[in-house]
Amino acid sequence: MAANTKAASKPRKNETEEKGLQILLKEYDALRDFYNQTEHGLQNLFNYYLTLMTAILGVLIVVFQFAPLNTAVLIAQKLSIGALLIFFATIGSLYVSSLSTHSAHAVRYARGINQIRKKLFDRYQVPVPPMYGKFMQEKEMPAKGASRLSFILSLFIPVSTYQLFVATVSSVAWAGLIFFLYLTSQAATVVVIWRSVIGFIVPYLIYSIYARLVYEMIISRLNIKIGN
Repeated sequence: MAANTKAASKPRKNETEEKGLQILLKEYDALRDFYNQTEHGLQNLFNYYLTLMTAILGVLIVVFQFAPLNTAVLIAQKLSIGALLIFFATIGSLYVSSLSTHSAHAVRYARGINQIRKKLFDRYQVPVPPMYGKFMQEKEMPAKGASRLSFILSLFIPVSTYQLFVATVSSVAWAGLIFFLYLTSQAATVVVIWRSVIGFIVPYLIYSIYARLVYEMIISRLNIKIGN
């Protein structure tokens, strides 16, 4: 009787392990699909921004080339250029926020995928190449930061190339607006250039810090559940 009990329990254990493996593989596929969708969403957002940027630049070129016939038309031209530049820079801030949020969610799914991979490697004692050594030894969650200084420095570095591009273009729009406004005044050329440079640096730092804070805030409360 004891032998029969052991023989019956062994298949049940194997059956449980097989079901657990199937669940893990399904979860892996789901997280991989979510990760791919998030990456695709990032690319689509960036493509929409490029389309919008091209359209606004086209309108600006047309407005610049339009020869004002009188003072009223000149004022309308200046107001149109200023409004377009402000609109462009404001839209950029929205895209920076959205791109940072998508990047954080992509990290969430990537972490879930990596944890499942480690679980499978450990459970089935899969021999992995030496290059997997660091990956297998990593903790479940990375350290939040080596030091306060490194975190502060990271605030001035955009999260990814997408945010870098949007922050740069939006800052150029603010600098262009300042340059355009002071160019029509009696200010000296050096003053106009320096104020335009400051008009680029300050918004760029604001965009970078904002993008990093949004990213870090979402990362700090991420898990693998679906939704925010």
